[in-house]
Amino acid sequence: MRSQARLGRLDRAARIGLHLAEDLKGGDFENFAPAQLPATAPDDDPGLEVELAGTGEILPLRPGQSVLDVLRTCGHDVESSCEAGTCGACRTRVLEGDVDHQDFVLTDDEQRDWMMVCVSRPRKGRIKIDLDPA
Repeated sequence: MRSQARLGRLDRAARIGLHLAEDLKGGDFENFAPAQLPATAPDDDPGLEVELAGTGEILPLRPGQSVLDVLRTCGHDVESSCEAGTCGACRTRVLEGDVDHQDFVLTDDEQRDWMMVCVSRPRKGRIKIDLDPA
């Protein structure tokens, strides 16, 4: 239990550090842990989907699968770097739906319109995203 509490404190410190670095217009952050999507409970909605605004394509998500994974599997080229929700490279516009944000970079205001597809997923049902915002 003690190590889990320590990890929680480190995660909070990482979030604070990222926002400080942004405020100071500099600094780097490195994250050496792989992304961990939340475990799916047996009563979770098995029908999670991502709709692509440009094509209307609807992509089903398997439990534990990231939006980035399903996009790549379906042939969509999406920029990413850390794949842990810390760098912001995979930031994608959300047009509709409720997102379960698991990233470390978006502010509460930004979470209304954006998501990090490497670690975040629909909270339930379907979300609609725009891979090519003009």
